[in-house]
Amino acid sequence: MATRRRVLRSFLYLNEDIVDDYLSQLEGGIIEGPYTTKDTTSKGKEGGVGLNIGGASGSGKGNTGSSSEVQQTIRETPAAKFTRLYDLLDNEKLLQPLSGFDLVVYGEIQSGEIVEVRGQLGFQSGSI
Repeated sequence: MATRRRVLRSFLYLNEDIVDDYLSQLEGGIIEGPYTTKDTTSKGKEGGVGLNIGGASGSGKGNTGSSSEVQQTIRETPAAKFTRLYDLLDNEKLLQPLSGFDLVVYGEIQSGEIVEVRGQLGFQSGSI
């Protein structure tokens, strides 16, 4: 199984309401609040000695220990939500990639389809 390359995105505009709407439909709801992970580690040492000489016996035991706990809260950003949505759409084959765009291709797009168009956008000076 081939590993898919991770794509890092930067958005000038991202409609978060639409991302939430699509995610809620695909996942059956919206996740409220942050994700929280908690890692706990602990270390300790214990040792003992027993002695038996001529009918007399004795023993000793020592214990030293320490523990530490780290808690981290991770907030899901809008870009992370979009990536999760994109991965869901891609895995379920719900994305329609467009490699070209002419009247024939435009006529084949069905209502409700999600299309992916890759390209560059440019503006002529004085056109805005």
